[in-house]
Amino acid sequence: MRKFSFLCVVACFCAGAIFMNCNNANSGTGTENGGGGGSVSTIKAKVENGNNYNDEIDEVWLMVYDVDDEYFENGEQLTKCKYKNGSFEINLPSTVKSSLLWAADDVSETETSIPDFDITISDKSAKIVSPWIEAYSDGEYYGEFIYGKYKFNEETKASSTVIAMYYYADRDVTIKGSGSGGNNYYSMEVEFNLSFKKGWNEAFSIIETEYSGTGYLMTTKFISKGQSGLKWYFEKDWVELMQDDSKVTELKNICEYSKKLIIRK
Repeated sequence: MRKFSFLCVVACFCAGAIFMNCNNANSGTGTENGGGGGSVSTIKAKVENGNNYNDEIDEVWLMVYDVDDEYFENGEQLTKCKYKNGSFEINLPSTVKSSLLWAADDVSETETSIPDFDITISDKSAKIVSPWIEAYSDGEYYGEFIYGKYKFNEETKASSTVIAMYYYADRDVTIKGSGSGGNNYYSMEVEFNLSFKKGWNEAFSIIETEYSGTGYLMTTKFISKGQSGLKWYFEKDWVELMQDDSKVTELKNICEYSKKLIIRK
């Protein structure tokens, strides 16, 4: 399973689990200067209840991991900034070396249980990458930052998630198309409508999940159009959170890869 197809699944699990936890724990006023989509040069964030972490977090790292680094053990830092007063501001690097980039046409390379895509890429030579925004304490990994919003209906088990993602592209490129697929636990429909300029871009995944009683229907859109109402959240040790059945049982039942949620391969 390649990077782009991975995002279709991991966005649903990671963001859903993080937001379930964050929305229960936080009621602050996270703000941001993002959400508009398109070209960006800076990520500026005021984190929801961010002052609670001032004594724990001292730096924010922008990290990229190799396609074969399944458990995020050997990432490369693109840049970093200080975390102060519940906020951070990252000046994005002007370029990213080619060895860290993914081929844009990896979007069409999938495994059996992941949707088959009918994708049109304007330039199949294009390369892109989407880094993780990580919190560090005294040089040690401490957690993740995520920018988005989440709604969950306890009665129907339906959810709606919007996640902002930051992509570097080595040239102008559009990725458009759709796909569908599934297994015994879920059916998935995916749509791509991305337009990247050379350099850094803000894009969004919109995930709508419905529960039928026997399985899930997930509709996921990857788009460049700006979104409103997003906030910055911090989640400590989200990898452990994802492995906690008591917190994400419903999410885990979506997909047969429930034991491999943190794998990026």
